[in-house]
This record gives sequence, C-alpha cells and structure tokens, in this order.
Amino acid sequence: MNNIGESHTCCICLDEIEKSSKQLQCAHKFHKICIDGWFKRQEQANDSPSCPLCKEVQAINPSSLLTNEELSKQKLKLLTVAVFTAISAPLALQSEQPVLSLIIVTVLMIVSFVNLKLDILTDKKNSFV
Repeated sequence: MNNIGESHTCCICLDEIEKSSKQLQCAHKFHKICIDGWFKRQEQANDSPSCPLCKEVQAINPSSLLTNEELSKQKLKLLTVAVFTAISAPLALQSEQPVLSLIIVTVLMIVSFVNLKLDILTDKKNSFV
C-alpha cells in the first residue's frame, strides 16, 4: 500500500491524478480544479488555506500554486535567462568596451527577468478560479 504522499488518487474527488495536478508544500498532490475549489471554500469561510489530508497550513496564497505544466514552463523560462546570461557575459568582457557591454547585458537580463516575473504572475492570476 502506498503512503499518503505517494498516492496517485486525489483525496478530494477520489479519481486518479494525471497531468494537471498541484503539489502543496507538504508534498501532497491533488487535481488542480479540486484543490482550487478546496481553497476557495476555505477562503469563503475565512479559514487559512490548508492541506485536506494533513491539515498543514499553506504559507502561500492559494492562487500561487502551480500545476506541473506551469512549473515546467517557469523552469524553462528561468533556464533560458540563465543560458542567455552565461553566453552573453563572456562576450561582453571580450569586447573593446567591456564595461558598456556588461551594462547592456545586465540591462537585458533585468528586462528578461521582469518579463519572466510578469508572465508568471499573469499565469498565476489566470489559474485561480
């Protein structure tokens, strides 16, 4: 028998968990729609968001929980920024005006990071029903 944390069944609807799941801080997983509904009901009752299984209070806003797909997209965006930085920084240092080039690379990194954060915030805002 699986441990509760290893279960492949959503304890809210009792259906098998597939792709669209959310993992809480306590490592329990649920269907996105099920846990969003659970948190919405807790919010309406003025209760703190907590795990339906272990009752651990979640220290984050329920709308900030990411599905596995959203988490993968976020990791890919962060990786893109990291690769861009790793490639650009040495090129900036090799140019005739390294300080100016380094400033340009830094500004581009900041712009990329701000765009990434805006994308993530937009995704989170649209994910909570």
